[in-house]
Amino acid sequence: MEFLLAIYNIAASILSETVGIFYESSIFILIGLLFSGIMHEFIPMKLITKNLGQKGIKGIFWATILGAPLPLCSCSVLPAAATLRKKGASKAATASFIVSVPETGVDSVIISYGLLGPVMAIYRPIAAIVSAIAAGLACAFLTRDEKDQDPLTNNDKKQLEELTKHQHGHSHHDHDHDELSESKNIGLKQKTKGVFEYGFGPMLDDIAFWIVVGLVITGVMLALVPDNFFFFGDSLLASILSMLIMVLISVPLYTCASMSTPVAAGLIVSGLSPGAALVYLLTGPATSIATINIVGKMLGYRVMWAYLLSIIIVAICFGLMLDFFAADIVRASAVVALNSADSTFWMIVKTAAAIIFSVHVLFSFGRKSYRAPVQDLKNQAITVANFLKTHQRKLVSPSALALVLALYPFYTLQVPPGNQGMILRFGEIIDRDLSPGFYFRLPSPITETVVIDTENVRQISIDESLGGFTTGGERVNSYENSNTYLTADENVLLIKSVITYEINDIYNYHFFSEKNENLLMDIARQVLVSETVQLPIDDVFTIERGNLEARFRDQLKSRVDKLEQGFKVLDARLVYVHAPNRVHDAFRDVASALEDLQRELFLADGDAISMLNAAKGNSETIKATASVVAARELAFAKGRAAAFKPLSEVHQAYPYLTEKRLQMEAQEKWLILPTLYLNGLKNSDGVDLWLDPSAEDVVRFKFKD
Repeated sequence: MEFLLAIYNIAASILSETVGIFYESSIFILIGLLFSGIMHEFIPMKLITKNLGQKGIKGIFWATILGAPLPLCSCSVLPAAATLRKKGASKAATASFIVSVPETGVDSVIISYGLLGPVMAIYRPIAAIVSAIAAGLACAFLTRDEKDQDPLTNNDKKQLEELTKHQHGHSHHDHDHDELSESKNIGLKQKTKGVFEYGFGPMLDDIAFWIVVGLVITGVMLALVPDNFFFFGDSLLASILSMLIMVLISVPLYTCASMSTPVAAGLIVSGLSPGAALVYLLTGPATSIATINIVGKMLGYRVMWAYLLSIIIVAICFGLMLDFFAADIVRASAVVALNSADSTFWMIVKTAAAIIFSVHVLFSFGRKSYRAPVQDLKNQAITVANFLKTHQRKLVSPSALALVLALYPFYTLQVPPGNQGMILRFGEIIDRDLSPGFYFRLPSPITETVVIDTENVRQISIDESLGGFTTGGERVNSYENSNTYLTADENVLLIKSVITYEINDIYNYHFFSEKNENLLMDIARQVLVSETVQLPIDDVFTIERGNLEARFRDQLKSRVDKLEQGFKVLDARLVYVHAPNRVHDAFRDVASALEDLQRELFLADGDAISMLNAAKGNSETIKATASVVAARELAFAKGRAAAFKPLSEVHQAYPYLTEKRLQMEAQEKWLILPTLYLNGLKNSDGVDLWLDPSAEDVVRFKFKD
């Protein structure tokens, strides 16, 4: 039963992801088909035929530029190229045409914009154009001494016709590939009709099956492939190695440009670098065993190898530049495209586009039997077998390299940034706490690898409404009333707590804590139980709320550290504390009243403290003033006493003179008279009296003792 449930969950997840990517890409596929019809009806094919016949670099340039936007699928380009070759196109121009047409087209560019962002939508056709020009130049260099004539024998032409006829079951249907369907001198109304007839007819028939296959593959990757599964490291060597693996995967197999775009988006979301995804987008549509075989027969096998190597080298170079300059931008665009939420308007538009595209796909499958794709794959297998049989000696070394690279995930370990790794051999730890990077190992089951994210902070919570534990919105355990706590006065509390933690020891975390989050939440609940049972509910709601949270955090950290389970609590919060729903309003009112009471008490205490401080201040002011006055009076008294002492001595010596002086001072004080100045010495015959010190006239008085 559990097995069936697991199968059901996997199937449901794949279906959900497939429908999601179908929903996101349908509108861009429809726009691409529409533009394909426009290109088919409004670009004069005589222009292409004429310019491909030019010699030298001009022919290569025009073959690339005119071939890039053509609405021809990957399988259609071969008979089209054969036709152009028969009409006089040079080998170099033909090679450029074969590369530029399948690598990029208006439909694939628009899908790239929708799923990979504007940077990839611009960068991809530029890389495709450079790749096509490089292939043409390589071909021109190798055939510079040859007479540019058709190298095919009658038998080769017959074989080529048969191969191109059966290539993906087209049989030159509807849109005559051999003649490239030259635009006729017809009216705008008929051309507009032809746009929709071609875009949603033959063009859709060519790519419908493969687009659906690509969407399903993308859905499988998004549902089953873990994050960073395709991450090969940040070093230059790791980037080149990942690109070579993409080359080995994409070169032998047929890949439609439109099909490869959603697959590339899924690979990027799963950890593959955008540069490696670009290599897949460039090499896949332009190469396959069948394509390589036909190119060899059509242009010569020297040209075939130059054709293949130029595509691979240019793709890797552009992939490395993309990873260096814009990897984060492209990765973010892919993640947003596959996981973003739309507004109501865009939901309606995308839903309508998905329905319309689904209907057209069903009609396409009705027009084109499902047996055709099966026959396509069969023909591909036959072609691959014949090619391998013919070139088996030449393929020994590449096959050995391919085997080494194909087994790459089995003998290597990639630790992504922000992670730590561990390698075990037969259960024994060989390497512990591996930093991000690239490591070699023995394949399973000899060795076991563990990679754990240690950089990102994790958070779990107790759900206040349903009970149970949640991690990122997903339930990890379910306990009835797990968020219920009892207070000291036997009241019930509902508490939601949020705990933030990080992993600090991957060994203990992996081996000793099978269910780390459940363990952490159990400890948190124990702490809350022991704390809330000591407090009345009113205190929890009011004065003890902050203290309760602080004690909860400190005790949780202490207990977790003692257990040494490989993780460390960074913070713990009580998001809110509620009474049961039925009495929550009553407790809230009581808590509000208590808070009001506490506030009034705080205000009264504040006023009392203010008045007391004011009285103390006034008292100190009075004391200080009295001290100043006392000091001043004392100093004044001491001064008067000091001044009186010499007067006493004079009085004792001259009592009469002193009395006279005091009389005169009293008279001076009370009478309005000029100031008198006395000058006399002890034991003199008398004193001098001046009315003015500066006066010349001096009246002299003599006194007897």
